[in-house]
Amino acid sequence: MAAIQAKPTRMELSNLKKRRQVAVRGHKMMKDKRDELVRRFIVYARRNKELRDEVEQKLSAAMRSFVLARASMSSAEIEEALMYPARAASVDAQTTSVLSIPVPKLAMETQEGYSYPYGYATTSAELDAAVQQLAESLPLLLELAEVEKACSRLADEIEGVGFQTADRIARSMGFTPETPARLMSGVRYVLSDAVSRMGYMYLPLQELQAQAGAVLG
Repeated sequence: MAAIQAKPTRMELSNLKKRRQVAVRGHKMMKDKRDELVRRFIVYARRNKELRDEVEQKLSAAMRSFVLARASMSSAEIEEALMYPARAASVDAQTTSVLSIPVPKLAMETQEGYSYPYGYATTSAELDAAVQQLAESLPLLLELAEVEKACSRLADEIEGVGFQTADRIARSMGFTPETPARLMSGVRYVLSDAVSRMGYMYLPLQELQAQAGAVLG
């Protein structure tokens, strides 16, 4: 830290005291912001875990229903039944601010009402269940994408919280090692570390795989 060149006068002492007070207040504000970022990050991470579990359950149930439907219907019949969407949907992608950090905000608009896009003469009840379960999964998938990106942005902004720390927090909250967001964050961490330490602009694929494997375990 560079020494401060100060004149030994009462005015200069008063100015230094004021500067110190400003620095202390600024440091406290930054600490409070970091603490709030950590709190928000934990809230988002918990919601991420809840959404992922719910989405996996619904998608698994939909896949089971599709398998049962396939047992009583041919592939051509299933493809023909699902060629036309049940209802139109659009996704509006915007950004919102969390403590001055931009995070995505996704909103889905759909038509009122719901009807199956096929007749009942050549289809089965299992196909109806699969279509319904997939339709219920779509809003959850959008919210999951939104929350996962928010977690990633907050983790990048929290000073002193690197991939290892964030990974320990996520693992303690029940996230599995195979979570796609964890794998992508691990690869991004390896690339960022190579840039900061070595100044590399890229890594050979084999070296990237080896380092990512070591980080991700």
